[in-house]
Amino acid sequence: VSYLRTTSPLRLLFVWVTFHCCLTMATFGILPTVATVNFGGAAGAYGLLLTAFGAGSIIGPLLMMGFSNHTRPGTVLWVTGVLSGAPLIVVGLSHLEWLAVAMECLAGVGQAVFMAVIYASVQTCAHDAVRGRVASIQLTSTTGAMGLASIGWGALVGVASGGFVLAVPSAFFVLVCLVLTKRVTGLNLAVNRRAGLSPPPSVDHAPSTA
Repeated sequence: VSYLRTTSPLRLLFVWVTFHCCLTMATFGILPTVATVNFGGAAGAYGLLLTAFGAGSIIGPLLMMGFSNHTRPGTVLWVTGVLSGAPLIVVGLSHLEWLAVAMECLAGVGQAVFMAVIYASVQTCAHDAVRGRVASIQLTSTTGAMGLASIGWGALVGVASGGFVLAVPSAFFVLVCLVLTKRVTGLNLAVNRRAGLSPPPSVDHAPSTA
């Protein structure tokens, strides 16, 4: 644990993925409520949302394989982080089933790629001697945090609209990504340095928040 606290790239990656798991992935337990309330209890609405997310989770990594430039992991995390949360805001607030299905697919793309790049970056940054222990701590902490958050979001559905409970944490995660915008370039350089890769050929700028 002390190793994680004192290793800057790992510390940032752990904080980022913990927010991701708690604010986006942990809200899936309330999708049945959202499907029932937002779409009038339409038969199969929940199944469509779940299928769309699963399809996006397959499409995302396949698309990632088509990109030859892997020297900007921080940028990929930023983009897919926003893509993980922003579509869920629409799902929570929308009453159009086709729009919600499309947004769930986008969220699946974003979350699958985000988690893949997070795990790859953590393994790259961790020293050989502690890589296994770092991986086990990451798995335990993220799944534990996601489980606890899921219980909390489920409890909130009893006192607030399911769509609202889905949209607000997702919006907060998008805000987290915006706050971390200025850390993207440094994260790119740090992960590349640990991987022994050359920096990007051009100056790497963080995504614009405009």
